[in-house]
Amino acid sequence: MSELVCNGSPVVSAVIEAHREGAWTADLVIDSADVPSGVLDVTDASGTVLLRGYVLRAEAPYERAEVRLVGGAGRLGTILAPRYYRGAQVRTILADVARESGSTLADDLGAEVSSELAAWVRVGGEDVVSTLRHLLRAALPKGWTWRTRYDGSLWLGADSWLDVIAPGVEVLSKRPARGEVEVSATTVAELLAIEPGSVFEGLDVVSVRIDARPDRLRAIVRTQAQARTAGDVVTSGIQRLAREATCERALLALYPAIVRSQATSTGNVDVEPQPDEAEDERVIPALVDVPLVAPYPGAKVLFPLAAIRARSVRVLIGFEGGDPARPYALPWALAGTTPDRVEINAGSAIALGGDAKGVAREGDSVGRNTAMTTWMDAVATAFTGLGVTLTPIVGGTIGTITSASPKLKTG
Repeated sequence: MSELVCNGSPVVSAVIEAHREGAWTADLVIDSADVPSGVLDVTDASGTVLLRGYVLRAEAPYERAEVRLVGGAGRLGTILAPRYYRGAQVRTILADVARESGSTLADDLGAEVSSELAAWVRVGGEDVVSTLRHLLRAALPKGWTWRTRYDGSLWLGADSWLDVIAPGVEVLSKRPARGEVEVSATTVAELLAIEPGSVFEGLDVVSVRIDARPDRLRAIVRTQAQARTAGDVVTSGIQRLAREATCERALLALYPAIVRSQATSTGNVDVEPQPDEAEDERVIPALVDVPLVAPYPGAKVLFPLAAIRARSVRVLIGFEGGDPARPYALPWALAGTTPDRVEINAGSAIALGGDAKGVAREGDSVGRNTAMTTWMDAVATAFTGLGVTLTPIVGGTIGTITSASPKLKTG
C-alpha cells in the first residue's frame, strides 16, 4: 500500500466508503506512531491529492496510527449560531455555513442555489448537516442531495447519472439480486472514479466501498437495485432509527390544513392537513374535532359555512408539547378566509379602546344630537299643520350614544 501517503507516512491499508448523500469516510492505518489531527490529505506516490478530510478520531495503539477520516475541509459537526436572512440567495446561506465550519463549496453547485429567498431562518444549536437538510427540504428542488467530494469540497445538486469512464477497472462479479458489482483495479484513483450518482455497467451507483490492502485492491459498487430492497440490513436499520429519532421533532412543527367542517357549539374543526402535498408525502393524517385555539381564553372563532364548503378556510395544526394525543388548530394561517364571527366570553369586563370612547351594545339607548333634534322638530311641526304625524328617527349617524361605557359588561 505504498501507493497512498498520509501525513508524510505510507498508508498500510484503507477502507473508503462514499454514498449519494453525506460525507465519505476513510478508515486508514498509517505506518507511523504519530497521532494526526485536523485536516489531512491522502495522496498517491506522485503527490496528487486523492482525498481531503478531517480527523474524526485517531490513535496509535501498536506504533501505527489508526485514523477515521471524514470527507470535508471543515467539521460538519460544527454547531451554528442562529441567523436571519431577508432577500438572500441560497448560495449566500451556504457560503456562511461553509465559512463558519471551515468548509469549502464545490465549484459546480446546482444553478438553483442562485435562487433568492424572501426570508430564511437558520435555526441555532444545529450542526452543518441539519442546516443542509433544512435547505434541501424547504428551499431547493426536490430530488437534490448533498455530499462531500473526494477533494474535500461540499456539493449540493441533482445527480448527473453519467456513465463512468474507468478503463483500468475490471469487473470481477455481479450480484443482481443484491444490486452489487465487485470490481478491481491497479490504483485507488481508478476506483475513486466510480462515484455515487453516476452510472456503472448500466446501473445507478448509490454507494462505493473501496478496500485497499497490501495484497488486494477491490471495491463493492452498490446500485439502485439494492437501495430499493429491504435486504440491506444496515441501511434499513439506520432509516428506522432516523424515523424514530425524528418522530417527536415532526410533532413540534405546524402544518397547514383545510377546514372540512366546524361545530358551531364548540368551534372545533375537522381538518385535512397538508392539502398542497402529495398524499404519500403527508406527515399528518386527517383529524376530527380538533380544538380551535382562539386568541383569548373563553373566546370562540367561527368561519363562514360557505367558505368551509368552498375549502378556502385554512388553519395551522400543531401538537401541544409534541404530544400526538393533543392536537390543536390555529385560526391565523397566513392565507385563508376571514372569520365570520368571534365570540369573547369574559367573566367580568371587556375593555375596548381604553377610556377614550364608549361603546354600545344591541339594545343600548341612543339619543339625537341637538342640531338634528331642532331640524326634526321643525319638520314635524310643519307636517302636523298639514294633518300628518311623523315618527322621530333615532340612532345611526344622526344619534349620540347616551348609555356608552368604555367597557362591555357581561353576566
